[in-house]
Amino acid sequence: MNASERLERKWERRRRNAMRTKLILVSGMAVAFAAGFAISGTFGDAPSPKEASAAESFPPAMMATAVLRPPVPEALTIEWRAAETAVDDPEAPVKAKESALEPEPEIAPLLASVPLDGKTQAAIYDLCGQDDSLFCAVMAIANRESRFTPNAIGDNGRCYGMMQINYAYHTERIERLGISDLLDPVQSAAVAIDYLKELEQTYGTSTDSHILYLYYNAGPTGAQSYFDRGIYSTAYTWEVMGNREAYLQEIGGCNA
Repeated sequence: MNASERLERKWERRRRNAMRTKLILVSGMAVAFAAGFAISGTFGDAPSPKEASAAESFPPAMMATAVLRPPVPEALTIEWRAAETAVDDPEAPVKAKESALEPEPEIAPLLASVPLDGKTQAAIYDLCGQDDSLFCAVMAIANRESRFTPNAIGDNGRCYGMMQINYAYHTERIERLGISDLLDPVQSAAVAIDYLKELEQTYGTSTDSHILYLYYNAGPTGAQSYFDRGIYSTAYTWEVMGNREAYLQEIGGCNA
């Protein structure tokens, strides 16, 4: 074989290798483009006109690479699956419903003998400044006035609620205290407490005196008419005083 033949074979091998390389590149580009199109069509949105114009200037291989989405990190996948499990928990609605239906813890009444629930008694006790003597006096008056009936209406429609508040006489007091419902036992007690404190300050009396309850029952004018006749206690005041003493013994640790 002369030098010319050897040179010709050498160039033939180079042409074959170049053709093989070209075929491999074309096949790879086709696969990449197909994969990119499938992913883009499944997960991606349609490209905007601006994106499409930019993509046309790229070679096919770069276009295929541009539409590929980066893989989701494994940590995020785990967190998402955990969230899906929590949301899809078939017992979650039942648990939430049971939690919402759980009753509030009951408050034990301060006076078990009084037919008012613990929450109502606690609210009235707070209005009394947690003063046992005043609280027991209010409960004793409520017992005598209405037997603890919140919606009681007496004195020919002039007195309302558990404490039998005379609306016409206490109009200013009711407005000042922001009372909206005298048939609510707590609001009714609020008016009575404010009135009792005023009587104590005005006439120098206290919850352990018949005089205070005579003023509450008859009003200043009516009470004075009793005093003018030398009367300082009535069946009303004796009943209130007796109930108050009983409540004081029941509640314990009180300021008699």
